[in-house]
Amino acid sequence: MENAYRTKEKALFYNVDSCSYAASAVPGGYPTDNTTIPNDSVARVNGSIHPMGPALLLKVMSGDSLTIATKAFFRSGGSTSQQQSVVPNILATLAGGLAGMTGGSHGTLGQLNTSGSPVGLSVDRFINNYDATPSTTPKAYLNWMLLDDQFNYDSASSGARPVTTPDQLLSLTAPLMKIKKSGYLYIWVSNETKGWDVFFDNLSIRYFSSPMVEETHYYPFGLTMAGISDKALKSQYVENKYRYNKGSELQNKEFSDGSGLEMYETQLRELDPQLGRWWQIDSKPDYALSLYSAMQNNPILHNDPLGDTSAPYPSRVNQPKFDPLTPLGVGPNKSQEEEKSKSTNEGTSPQTKKNKSSGSGEEPLIGSTTTQKVIKEKDIVRTPLLDKITVSGFSGKVEGKEGKIATTDVSYSNGKFDGASISAGPLTLGVNRDLSIQAGLGVDGYEGHLTVGLGVGFGQVGGGGSHKREDGTISGGDLTIRPGVGTVLVTAAAIVLVPLALAL
Repeated sequence: MENAYRTKEKALFYNVDSCSYAASAVPGGYPTDNTTIPNDSVARVNGSIHPMGPALLLKVMSGDSLTIATKAFFRSGGSTSQQQSVVPNILATLAGGLAGMTGGSHGTLGQLNTSGSPVGLSVDRFINNYDATPSTTPKAYLNWMLLDDQFNYDSASSGARPVTTPDQLLSLTAPLMKIKKSGYLYIWVSNETKGWDVFFDNLSIRYFSSPMVEETHYYPFGLTMAGISDKALKSQYVENKYRYNKGSELQNKEFSDGSGLEMYETQLRELDPQLGRWWQIDSKPDYALSLYSAMQNNPILHNDPLGDTSAPYPSRVNQPKFDPLTPLGVGPNKSQEEEKSKSTNEGTSPQTKKNKSSGSGEEPLIGSTTTQKVIKEKDIVRTPLLDKITVSGFSGKVEGKEGKIATTDVSYSNGKFDGASISAGPLTLGVNRDLSIQAGLGVDGYEGHLTVGLGVGFGQVGGGGSHKREDGTISGGDLTIRPGVGTVLVTAAAIVLVPLALAL
C-alpha cells in the first residue's frame, strides 16, 4: 500500500482507505521492506477497529493459475482473550462483489448478504475449516476461498496462512494454484483479535489466464442454460457465435438496442431454440413429421447443421440394438441373448469357449452393409434450358460386416434411400435411386467411380471418388453433368451441320 498508487489500489481492492496506516506510525517502527520504495503505508488490521484488511474478488475459469503473497508484521505482548468475528465484513464485501459481477442473475445483494444464503454458508464453512483461534498469536490470516458458479464452497481450492512469529517481517504465500472449477476466488487478510495490531503490506496476486473463455450448457434444442453457463471477464473479447447444432451461428444482439433474432442460422433454414422448431418448411420433407420439426424431435440423437438432414449427423449414434418386433421387457432381446450366450460360455471348458469365440468373429462369405450419408450439392453451371453441371460432397458412415467374397450395400442420403450396390474384390457395381448405373474400382479404402444413366430429363453422366477409413467413416465427392434442352439442340444441330460441312 503506497500513497503514490492509491487510485489503482482502490480500483482493485476493497477496504484500502479504511485500514490504511502510515508505516512511520507503527509502534517500534515497521521493518525495512524494499518491495516498494518508498514504503510509506501499510494496512492496520485489528479486531477492535477493522477485522478485515484489503480484499480482492476475481472471476476465474477452469485452467487458470495464480499465486498469492503478502507481508505481515506484529509486535509481541498482546492478548488473545477477545475476538471479533470477521464473517459480517467478509459477507458484505463478497456479496456486493458477486451481485455486481453477475448482474443479480444469481441473487441480489440483499439476498446474498445473509447468513443463510449460499454465500453466507460458504463463508461459515471456510472460517470453521481454516481460521482456527491460536493461543499465543493473533488470529490473523492470509485467506483465499473459491466459490463455483453456483456459489458453492470448494474447499480443495481454498486455504489460509496464519501469522506466526512476532517482531519480524513475515512472508505469507500460497502455492501455485491451478483452478479446476470456474467460479469466483475471494482473497483477503484478516485479524479477529481485539487490541492486537497486525500490519499487512504488499498483497500481490500473479494471475495466469487459461485459453478457455466460455463454458456453455444448452437445453435440448439449443437455448443457453444461463444459470450454469460461464464466460471470462476479459476486455477485447469477441463473443463466440458458433455454438449449438455442430457450430451453427447464433444470430443475436444484431440490433442497436442489444436485442436480436435469437435463432441459429444454417445454410438452408433458421432454428428457433425456444420453440425447438425451424422457421421455414423442410425442403426434403418427411410427411410423418411436421414440416417445421427439428432433429426429428430428438435433439439428443440428431444434429442438422445444413437445415435439411433428417438422419443422424454424421452417422447414427451407437446404441444397444433390440429386436424391433419384441417389446422391451417381453421375451429375449439381443442384449439378453448375448448375456445368455456369455453365461453359457462361462460354464463350458476353455477349449469349447475358444472354439465358440473364434467362430463368432469369422467373416461371412457374403456380407451386407448399410451406408448413411449426408450430401451437399451445388450447381456450378445452370442454363435456362435445364442444362446443369453439379458438384457434390458427402460424409457418413458404413455399418455392417463385409464378406470374404462379396458385399452388398444399401445406401441412404440425407435420410432417404439412395441406391444399392454389390462389391467383389476391387470392383463395385450399383444402381441408384434414379435408375442410373454406377461402376467403381477401388483399393485400400480409396475408390473412383463413374455414373451413367437416364436419371432425370435427358440423362446424366458423372464421376467421383470416395475414401473409407478403418472406423467406417466415409467421405468423398462427385461431378455430374445433366444435359438439358440446350444440349439436345446443340447435338441435333451438329448432326445436321457436320455432314453438310464435310460435303462442301
